[in-house]
Order: sequence, then C-alpha cells, then structure tokens
Amino acid sequence: MGINSFWLFYIESDSILVSLINWGNGRYYVASIGPRVECDVEDHDSILKAADESLSSAASSADIPEDQEPIFVGLVIPSSWVGEDGKITKSKAEIVLPLLKKLDLKPSGFMSNDEAIIEESSKPDDFPASFINLYLEANAFELSLIYLGKIKKRIKKFFDGEFTAQLVEDCLLELNSESTLPPQIFVYGKADESVVENLKNFPWVGKKNVETFLHFPEIKLYQDHDLINIFFKAITSQMVGGGNPSHQTVPPAETEKIKEEKIEEIEEETVESNDEINIKEDLEEVVEDQQDFETLEEVPFEILGFTKQESLTKPEENPIVEENFVPPSPVVEELPQVKPEKISTPFTFSRPKLKLPKLKSNFLFFIPLLVLIILVLPIIFSKVNLILFVTPYEFDKTINITLDSEAEDLSSTVIPVDKKDITINSSVTINTTGKKTVGNKATGEVTIFNKLEKVQDIPKGSILINSNNQEFELISAVQIASSSSDFNTGTMSFGQFKTVISASDIGSEYNINKDSSLRFKDFPETSIIVKTNADFTGGSKSEINAVSQQDKVNAESQLIQKLKELADEKINQDLNASNDVIQDTVQTKKGKTELNREIGEETDDLTATAESTVSVLVFKPDLKDEILNQFLSKEDNYSNSKIDPDSFIFTLKIDKLESTKATGSLNIKGSSLPKVDTELLKKNIAGKFTKKAEDIIRKTGRVYDFNLKMNFKIFNILPFNPKNIFIDVKTELP
Repeated sequence: MGINSFWLFYIESDSILVSLINWGNGRYYVASIGPRVECDVEDHDSILKAADESLSSAASSADIPEDQEPIFVGLVIPSSWVGEDGKITKSKAEIVLPLLKKLDLKPSGFMSNDEAIIEESSKPDDFPASFINLYLEANAFELSLIYLGKIKKRIKKFFDGEFTAQLVEDCLLELNSESTLPPQIFVYGKADESVVENLKNFPWVGKKNVETFLHFPEIKLYQDHDLINIFFKAITSQMVGGGNPSHQTVPPAETEKIKEEKIEEIEEETVESNDEINIKEDLEEVVEDQQDFETLEEVPFEILGFTKQESLTKPEENPIVEENFVPPSPVVEELPQVKPEKISTPFTFSRPKLKLPKLKSNFLFFIPLLVLIILVLPIIFSKVNLILFVTPYEFDKTINITLDSEAEDLSSTVIPVDKKDITINSSVTINTTGKKTVGNKATGEVTIFNKLEKVQDIPKGSILINSNNQEFELISAVQIASSSSDFNTGTMSFGQFKTVISASDIGSEYNINKDSSLRFKDFPETSIIVKTNADFTGGSKSEINAVSQQDKVNAESQLIQKLKELADEKINQDLNASNDVIQDTVQTKKGKTELNREIGEETDDLTATAESTVSVLVFKPDLKDEILNQFLSKEDNYSNSKIDPDSFIFTLKIDKLESTKATGSLNIKGSSLPKVDTELLKKNIAGKFTKKAEDIIRKTGRVYDFNLKMNFKIFNILPFNPKNIFIDVKTELP
C-alpha cells in the first residue's frame, strides 16, 4: 500500500509550519497549510506546542477526522542542520526525533531548504540551474552559490541592527568567485517586500574596484505558499522517482551536446570579457562533472532517510497551493567596530648641562663648612608624615530594652526618652487625568464568501479583523452556501452571503472604506473570506475630563506624602537640636480625607484635604554616650578603644508600641580605633634610621600597615625633634 497522504514539516530556526499533502486524481497536491507558529526550537515543549498548533489547524482546514490523519511526515530543515555526512546533526536530531515520537508520526525523509529549491529549479529538460540562494533569519542570513545545480559554497553571517543589501554584497565578495556570479537571487525566510526592494534598489554594478554581477540581478521572493509548493514537489520527486532528473546521470552524448550548445551561446556575445571566458571554462568543468552524478542514495529510516520507493505512489501532476503567508520582517544587528590600538611613543630624557662658576683660591677655605651645613640642614628641617593603618575593634551587641517617656534614669532594661506630639493640616490639588469617552460604533454591509464545498454556519458575535487589526462583530448568525466547481470550464464559484457587521469599539477610525478585506478570527482564510460592500459609517468618539479612580489614589498618596514631609519638618523645627528622634516610634493618626469631587464627575482638578496628629519618641541629650557605656563597658577591648558615638549605629526593632513607651530589641553595632600612644611613638622613632623606625612601628599594637613620607631623604634619618613627626591613625587602606 502506497503513501496516499503525509505531513510536510517546514522547520526554521525559530518557527514551524505544517502542511498536509494528499493524493488524488492521479497526483499529489497541497490539501491545506497550517499557520507559521513561532517557537524556541531548542525547547522540546515549545516546538511540540507549535507543531501541534500548526498541524491541528492544517487538519481542521482539510476537514479530515483525527483517525484518518496521515502517520508519515516529510521534513524540510535549514541547511545548517545537515552535517557533512548528509545526515541531521546529533544536536538537531535530538530535537526532531522526540518531536515526531510525541506526535506519533513516522519520518519518511528530509531535505535541506536550499537543496529542495535546487531540486525544483533544475528542470529535467533544461540545463541545471545557477543562482544565489539567500535564506534570512532574525539576526543572521545564509548565502549559497549554486552553479549548474550544485552548491559551490555556503556562507552564514550574523548581524546587528537592520538588514541591508550591503551585507549581501560583502558576503558575495567573500565567495572569491573567479567567474561572474549568476544574476538571480532567490530570497526566503524572514524576508518581505521591503527586503526585496532594498536588494533591487542597491547599486550592484558600476562600482569602482567592486564587481559582482555583469548586470542587475533578478530578485525573487519566495513566500510561504511558494516554499511549500517547492518543498513538496522536491520531496515527492525524491520519494517517487529516486531523485529529481537534475540529480540523475546524464548520458555522455547528451552531455557533449549540452556543453557545445552552452559554449556556442557564450561565443555569440558581441563583447566577451575575462569573466565570460571564466563562465565558459566553468560550464565545461561542471558539465564534465555532470557525468559522474549518481542517483540519490536511500537513508535508513532510523536516521530520517526517505521511505523506500516501492512503498510510494508516483504523482503525475503539479500541486495546487492556495495559501499566502507573509513572514515577519527581519531584525538586523550592526557589526561592531574595531578600535585602533594606541601607539605609545618612547619617553626620552636629556640631562641638562651644569656650568659651575670659577672660584678664587681663598674661597676654597669655606667649602668644608658649606658641605657640613648642606648635610645638617635637611636633618634639622626635615618633617615626617606617618599614617598608621590599624585593625579596629568591632562591637555588635543586642539587648532587650523598653523606651519609656515616663522613666527618669537609664538602667540595664529601660532607656528614658521624651515624647512629642504635633498636629498637621494640609491639602493638595492635582489635575485630573480621567477621561469619559462617548461615541457610536461604525456599521456596514459585507459579503462573506465560502471557499469550501460544504455549508458553513457562523455564530452571532464572531470576530472579524481587517488589515489594521481592528475588530468587528457579526450582528447576527449566518449560514453560507457551499462553493461549487465546474470542471468543464475550470472555474469555481464561492458560496456567498450578505450581512451587516459593527465595530467592536466606538470611533471614527472604524469607518473603513468599501472593498476592504476582512478575515474571521476563528475561521481560516482558506475557507472563509470577507469583503465590505460600501463605506462604513456612524463611527464617532469624543472625550471629556473627569475624576478617575487613579486620580483619587494619586491625590490621597500625595496628601499622605505631604503630611509626612510636614511632620518631619515640624519635628526638626520644634524639637531641640540636641535631641535624637527615634524614627521607628513615629505614630501618625490621619483623619478622614475629604475630596471636593466624586469619581466620574467632570472637572479639571481635584482637591484632597486631611488632618493628622504625629507623635514620636526622642532620645534625651547626651544619652548616646551613656547608652554605649551602659551596655558596652563590660565588652572586651572597650577600655582600649577610642569610643566615637558617631561610629556606632543603633538599630531598634519595635515589638510593641504604645502611647508613651515602646518595647523591643536594640542592636548596637560599630567599630572604634584602638588607643595608640602617638606621643610615645614619636619619641621612640625620632632620630632613628627609617629601617629601625619601621621595625618599631610594626611592633606597635593593632598596626597592620603604615605609610611613611619624608620631605628630605638624604640620610634616611627621621627628624630628631618629635614635634616634626606627624601621626595620623586610620582603619582602612587608601
């Protein structure tokens, strides 16, 4: 029993498209085409969901029951998925095989997309095709040079930014072709008419020092329906006949005849350039190689080879494809620029020449004294700046305490504080942002055409979409007669029904023109198409300013923020500067917020007013020193530390907050410099050689590094006067 139907899976780097191929009237034909569904092909769940969606849509369009769906599938994949051995690479096979297994489908074979185009372009009665194959992805493109039905070279490039024809020309120059390139470019993948126009308008010829084509190339864009037509022909040709005639062995006599005819055609040109001579030589070489072509070898089923020839039914006529898909425009990246290296210039130094004055003989007596003065003065006037980097003492202690505004004395569990109360009144006014939209919906008459040979019922409320993605609703349910075919005249008459639809929303933008095309959201265009019979009218829209719910929220939010700012300002103004506010004890009692307008009421502004009472606990003056001494005095190294209250952070976690007191835990965390007797250290290192002084410094407690700078280092002796030694103590290296 032969394969009477099979699925055709067209997989790209980020999408999948499923078509149904059937056998009837002595030929294979495209029964239906599902939508292209984007997915992450590296994600098994994503590609499975996308394949199932496209396959289900194709099955629904063909109106076949689930138990009669084919179990075989033919695959068309990117050429980059095929290894040098002619098999699908291991990483991609790990994507395809689990997908087919989960869908319960059996692979009947696969082809790469450019090989399928070569297969279809090379007609049995014509010379093998030569062209440029351009397959465009979202951020990359693959360019193939095809000469006489053979792929001479493939180049894949990635790009950033916008895709341009300049990228293609740069890639063509990398081919380093000795002959002039064939003036025909086939474009498909993520390409549209704008890409084709960009290629057509590019100056391919007439450039100085750049030559790719002898004349402007023909640019041909393959849409999805074109590709499906090409792919299924190529696959069925391979499955039925063991290969396209362009891949079969050519008899020697015919090869010589073809070669002579092509060479004669080239010699008849009025002007013959060096590139044209190369074309003749290339034609002779490729035609001679044509004699060595063998029929395509079958690949075992386990690695997705084609199903054996005897199990298939041979097609006799060309297929019919009725779908028309436009792939999305590509996203293009710009190539990064290489920053030139900075050339360093070698540094040179010329020593100045000194000219000494001539001394009289009686002046030589004072030279020893002068030398002594020169040697002693640096020692007398030298100064030293010494920075000591010491390891600080760290303190981190948490105690349970009660902050009490009624307490008098500090204890191990109670810290006396003060309480302050402040009353604040405030209001804010904001511009309203709410809008009330009023208007009418556009309506108009349409004709619905049924392309299927069966009656179709469309329920009331079905959604229609035009080219601008505007939605319309079917006012009443309709039944559309089936289409009919006249095989004698070769014509088909669609079933049709006139009805009235209305826009899904108000607005004049829904007043669409006559003869506009629409489509049903839930019915594929392969079965139903819609056209407007007259201009739509009645659509209108106007807006008025009003108070929105968000305006109320914004007004209350701004009012709360303003009350808080006023409270902080009042606290800072009214409280003594020596007091320390405990922010975690701030309590605010806000009164009811009053709005001068209601939600939905027409107005240009909204005013909110409220009154609040703020109370806060504050530390008493100089209490921080007492707290540190109270809770840290028994800690190790506290007595050896130079306590600076500003180096400590109090973190209060309130467990219970009442009107006059707060209970919780107080964390005291900070560091302090160790006590270093700098005066004694100055005396110990004064008049010492730097090496000896450094040894003394290293033995000073808690010092882990130091920085010693002298203004005179002739003898490496520190000043004899300790007052000329300046010491600074720090905890961190610069």
